[in-house]
Amino acid sequence: MTPTKTPFAGLERLAPGDPLSSDGYVFQDLDRRTIDQLLQIGAVTHVHDGHAALANPTLAPVVTSAATGGAFPSGLSVSVTYTLIDANGGESAPVTPVSVAMSAGYSDPTVAPIVAVSYAAGSLLSGNYSYAVTVADGVGGQTALGPSGLAVVSPGYPTAEVFISGLIAAMNSASGGAVGAAWRLWRSQGGGVWYLIGTGTGDTVSDTGIPGDCTVDPPAFGTTQGANTLSVTVPAGQPTGTTNFNVYASLDGGFLTPALMGTYPIASAGTAHVFTAMTPTAGSPPPQSRCFPGANPISAMGLSNIARAAGTPPVNVQIASYTFQQTDVGGIVESTSASPVTFTIPPHSTVPFDYPGLSGAIGGAAIEVFQFGAGQITIAPGSGVTLLSDGSRFKTAGQYATIGLRQRALNQWCVSGDCST
Repeated sequence: MTPTKTPFAGLERLAPGDPLSSDGYVFQDLDRRTIDQLLQIGAVTHVHDGHAALANPTLAPVVTSAATGGAFPSGLSVSVTYTLIDANGGESAPVTPVSVAMSAGYSDPTVAPIVAVSYAAGSLLSGNYSYAVTVADGVGGQTALGPSGLAVVSPGYPTAEVFISGLIAAMNSASGGAVGAAWRLWRSQGGGVWYLIGTGTGDTVSDTGIPGDCTVDPPAFGTTQGANTLSVTVPAGQPTGTTNFNVYASLDGGFLTPALMGTYPIASAGTAHVFTAMTPTAGSPPPQSRCFPGANPISAMGLSNIARAAGTPPVNVQIASYTFQQTDVGGIVESTSASPVTFTIPPHSTVPFDYPGLSGAIGGAAIEVFQFGAGQITIAPGSGVTLLSDGSRFKTAGQYATIGLRQRALNQWCVSGDCST
């Protein structure tokens, strides 16, 4: 399988079965170094403001089930919890879980229809006729056949019919009177196959010789299961600073990954989130809060620059003169022009270079310049920018030459490498 990358720092995510050698062993080597750099950044580059950590949730979720519209098996017990997310992506400890049992499926009918033979009308021939019902749940499920009532039509009569009653009682014996339930009436002659002769919710049917449907058979066992949905409402009134919340579900109460049912904005708290199936994704609630007090992170741009520098440097290819941008920090700006070009370092007031992202600090920004084309590259200062170089050499020495730019003060940059005047 093809490995994927994490969205922020581009760390390797090996799929099941991927070897450690995937992508040049970055999972074992480059990723380790990237993580080490990011840990160092987090340890030393933050701003203390004394803010409190996001509090753990205390309000229990409202968890219910419904008997239609989903695919949760009947009788299943599902445990649900949720966590809170702060603006920095920190996740709180989970709230005390709440469990709910999925609605039970219908049992098989236990009451037989009541049958009575009449010779006043109808076209039934003499013989033994058995009548029984199955009960459908309205969402595709159906019980097995219940007990049957036997009607014996005697010979010697030109007409005969069978009155079947008690169908509601037979239906309710399986469904408990559930809304959406309906009986399906089956007939067998002389102990033969069962034919469907009617469906409905009324109490009586008159079989005057109804043609049976031979294209269907009563199920061998009940199928009125797996139609449940799970509804989870995270209460409103969560702690200040909450931006999102995660909903987790578990069948054993362990909430081991995969257990994440979804991430939702805090604005949706108080609104029911309905799940039609137990299909969690990778993720589990933390054993303790990962929301920390007192320090804000450095700028996202600064972290992004360092993450890029820790991995493969990005290459920005230019075909004409160019002014450096913040996104060039930690990367390579390459010229493919056949004619001379000028690359300009803008003043900090225009492009606030802040690599490696130290809040309030300047210095350390680095950019590599590479002349791939025949055109020589001249490094020029923007308004108020001072350039320093050994021998005042601010141009690439020739095709395939590489020079480096490093910021040393607010608007002061050093040029070094394969340079010429």
